[in-house]
Amino acid sequence: MIEDTVLVNEWHVAARSKDVVEGETLAVKILGEDIVLWRNGFELMAWKDICIHRGAKLSIGKVIGDCIQ
Repeated sequence: MIEDTVLVNEWHVAARSKDVVEGETLAVKILGEDIVLWRNGFELMAWKDICIHRGAKLSIGKVIGDCIQ
């Protein structure tokens, strides 16, 4: 995480739309934060790359329906 928070609440490019493929996850880092990108139908999802239940990276999981497992 960055110390200077001036850029935190701004828009940031994470990936090109065509790089986020239906049924797959894409791990990216934005301002030092691990983020997982994935598609839920026509929506593009961006979450912190951590499972709160297991402590594992979501980006190593599989997209099943509208969830990452």
